[in-house]
Amino acid sequence: MTDAVDSAVEALFEGKIVSLNCLAPGTRARAVHLLEDKLQQYGFKTRVVDASDLLEQKPRRVLRDLADSFGEARIRVVLVRDLEDVLSGDNRSALDKVLIGIVAQDEKLDDRTRLVFVSTPRDRDLPGPSEGARERCIPFVPTWLDGAERPADLMAACGGHSHLLEAANVDDAATAVQAASTLQILAPRLVAGLRSTDQHQRLLRISRRPSLWKDEDVSLQPVVYRRKDGRAELTPCFVGAVEDLFVGSLWPSRDRSRSSVRMSVRINRETHVRWADPYLSDPSIDLNVLALFLDEVFDRCDSLERLDLLSRVPKNGGASFASEFQSEVCRRWHDRPWLPRVTWRVFDRRTRRPSEPNIDLHDRHLLLMNRAECFALPPADRLIGRRAVTNESDSVVDFRATRSVVAQTWDTSALLTLTNN
Repeated sequence: MTDAVDSAVEALFEGKIVSLNCLAPGTRARAVHLLEDKLQQYGFKTRVVDASDLLEQKPRRVLRDLADSFGEARIRVVLVRDLEDVLSGDNRSALDKVLIGIVAQDEKLDDRTRLVFVSTPRDRDLPGPSEGARERCIPFVPTWLDGAERPADLMAACGGHSHLLEAANVDDAATAVQAASTLQILAPRLVAGLRSTDQHQRLLRISRRPSLWKDEDVSLQPVVYRRKDGRAELTPCFVGAVEDLFVGSLWPSRDRSRSSVRMSVRINRETHVRWADPYLSDPSIDLNVLALFLDEVFDRCDSLERLDLLSRVPKNGGASFASEFQSEVCRRWHDRPWLPRVTWRVFDRRTRRPSEPNIDLHDRHLLLMNRAECFALPPADRLIGRRAVTNESDSVVDFRATRSVVAQTWDTSALLTLTNN
């Protein structure tokens, strides 16, 4: 039994809200099973629900069904798994009504009820009615899920995080090099589950120089591990695979594939993204190369349902630029399967009416419209690998302020009618 599970049970006894953070895919069901078994040993009545299933019923119906299933149990625990897949979508508010009903102890769910979120650290920042509940969560990270003896060289490669070997189906006969190569496939998903502010900054410092272990570093596992000398260091199998994925690190240079991985890490499970860059429609941008970049982004972000592109008419663009550019985009992209999910507007500051706000599009931003996150990005020609990166990186910026400015530009821009849209 893991230390994290034991600690989570103690926190539930104390009436706290628990967040079971499982970054590695394939380990959440196992973690929930271990916690559920432990809770039942102590006489807890448990109910495991998928976040997506909660959305199929009305909030009050969910609360009533939960109360009926618990009966007169002394202490009840609701374990909500796969939270990230729903809170990133348009149905976030409906789910939050259910969660806040549980947390607020609805008349049918009294103070004997406990709540466990099974999610990632990044999901604690998502807006919504239950945002305060998620912020109050006590996070626990299970690091030893199977308890099985694994070869010493494999354990060293994964920094003692044996559940990584299970998640990646690494056989005991594999060498440490083979294991590391397999485990690196998990790196983007793991980094995407971490908070883009404080956790990425902490990882940047650790990647440059191992640092004295802090209590909060447990939520960075398994990307980091605790050495015997009490210092935090990148897990060996991830060295060379995660450093250019952190917010604030140098953006990959002339590497379209690696750049698209970083973009997908920022997008994570978001369904609606707005990418504003004045030079997306500049003649220096090769539309074919941009399409290849978007091929990879859409392939990695399977939940991305809508991508808004916002650019500006070039300085030498004439009055007919929008229609001519529209024709060129349609000609180049007509066979792309993701085209129906793309909306493109082009802003022309010369056509602004006197009654419209005096705004312009200067910076490059990636807005996650449901997660309420925003990142300042390098220019598009660097992102698609057409020009070398010098010192360009990305950074977290205020979502509300940026959304307001970008929205005004979006509303006053010409809409391109793309084929199949």
